[in-house]
Amino acid sequence: MNVESKYIIRWGIPGWLIILYYILLDAFSKRVFFSDNLPPVEIIVALLTAISFGVIVGYLLHQAYFAMEWLFGRGPLEVSHEIKQVLENAGLSYEEESKPERQYFYFEYLWQKSLANISSPHKMEYLSARYQHLLTRTQELGVLRASLIICLLITGYFIFFENILFLGVGLLIILGTLFLFVHRAQRYFTRNTHYFIAYNLRDLLQEKENK
Repeated sequence: MNVESKYIIRWGIPGWLIILYYILLDAFSKRVFFSDNLPPVEIIVALLTAISFGVIVGYLLHQAYFAMEWLFGRGPLEVSHEIKQVLENAGLSYEEESKPERQYFYFEYLWQKSLANISSPHKMEYLSARYQHLLTRTQELGVLRASLIICLLITGYFIFFENILFLGVGLLIILGTLFLFVHRAQRYFTRNTHYFIAYNLRDLLQEKENK
C-alpha cells in the first residue's frame, strides 16, 4: 500500500461513516429504498461521488481535530506537564518557556534531536516507528470520535424533524456507547504517546549526561 492510498483510507473512513449514516437514515425516514432497476451508470457515479466527498469530509475533520486539540485545546499543556514531571523526577534540567505551546515545541525539538543522536540505527528506527504508530492511532481515534458526534447530531435532527423517535433513541444509545468506548481509547493512546516521549526522552538525556 502506497502513502497516497493510506491517507485516502485514513481520511475517508470518518467521512464515509457520516455520509453512509446520513443516507441510510434519510432513506429510512422517507421510506425510500434502492431500486433494482436503477441504471448502473447512475450507481457508479453516485458511489464515486460519495467516495470522493467522504475523503474531503474526512480530511476537513482531521484538520478540525488538530485545531481543537492543539491550537485551541489542552494538548500542548498536557504533554508539556507530563514530560516536565518525568524529567524533574529524574533530576534532569530543561529550558523553561513562558507559554505551554512554546514549551511543547521545545520538548518536541529536544525529542527529535535526541532521536537523531542515537548511535544505534535499529533503536532509532524502533522509537521513531513506535512514536509514529501511537500518534497516528491517537489522531485516528480523535477524528472517529468527532465523526460519531456528528452522527449523534444527525440522529437528533431526524428525531425532531423526521419523526423517527423509537429508532432514533435506539441509535442514540448505540452511538453514545460507541462514543464512550472510542473516547476512552483515544485518551489511552494520548497518554500513552505522551509518556512514551517522556520516558524515552528521559533515558536518552540520561545516556547523554553519563557519556
